[in-house]
Amino acid sequence: MKKTQKILSIILVIILLCLSPIPAFANETNKDFEKINVINEYDNYISLISKSDEQLKATGMADDDIKYIRDFNYEKEIKNRAKLTDEILKLYRYSDNEIKELREAAKLDKIPENIMKSISRSTLTSSIRISQKGIITEAGQNVRYVDFEYKFSWSRIPMMLFNDTVAIAFHSDNSSEYIYKKVNSYKFTANLTTLLSGKIVTESVEWKYDGSKGGPNVSAKFPVGMKGADGIVTHMCYNGSGKFRVTNRDTNCRLFVDAVYAHTVITIAPSFSVSIKGPNIGINFKMGADEQHNTGWYYSNLTISKDYIYEGNVS
Repeated sequence: MKKTQKILSIILVIILLCLSPIPAFANETNKDFEKINVINEYDNYISLISKSDEQLKATGMADDDIKYIRDFNYEKEIKNRAKLTDEILKLYRYSDNEIKELREAAKLDKIPENIMKSISRSTLTSSIRISQKGIITEAGQNVRYVDFEYKFSWSRIPMMLFNDTVAIAFHSDNSSEYIYKKVNSYKFTANLTTLLSGKIVTESVEWKYDGSKGGPNVSAKFPVGMKGADGIVTHMCYNGSGKFRVTNRDTNCRLFVDAVYAHTVITIAPSFSVSIKGPNIGINFKMGADEQHNTGWYYSNLTISKDYIYEGNVS
């Protein structure tokens, strides 16, 4: 009996240990800079249409972009989506309550602004982390390399389905700059789900390096969704990821990263610029793109601190 009680006690201790939370250290994380954000396309839409043509042109928009903005009817888009069957809306990842809210809104002659904002929410999760680091030899010299992995995922199909962009800028705190190094197997992968069958169609996009943007960066453009001739979404890019490599001969410099998912709300051809202010670097898209940033500093030993993880744009 005593032996049985002892065994039961040991088992209980093991169970409690398994259930106990394990302490996490700031520098030990699989997703160095992660952000979960609620994207609201309606807010961005209102911001755009409230501006004059001259103000929009000042941001770099072309006449075609401005005409598209003026002609776009957001309320009509909501009412068209409400006409879809429950089965299709569930494929869009709407819950029963969200479907009910959508249907009730569509019955109104004029949908109030607060309801349009509520309907337009979708959660976007994004993260960037160092997946690998080490030393390689180039021209007889040791060079440090850092491999980054960027990931994103959507909780639901957004209203706007154009080409979205992931752009990542990187910068050193001294004159020895981090340099993008092409690795043939490192690409950005957009996973497009075929809604009716669930089959995944993978689109691999080469990272594009563009030094004319104002600072070192890589970017990739991809379709976030596709529609059939009837206007119903056939494919949705619920998630994607990509690896890229940077190198530096100086192992004593810190590394600043700004990784941005830009959801194209209205603009036909999204574009961005990179700004460097002191040791900081930041990416800014022109109007019409809803930006989500994963931004922060790595120490010279490539560890991180919560004190150097930032929200929003670097200004």
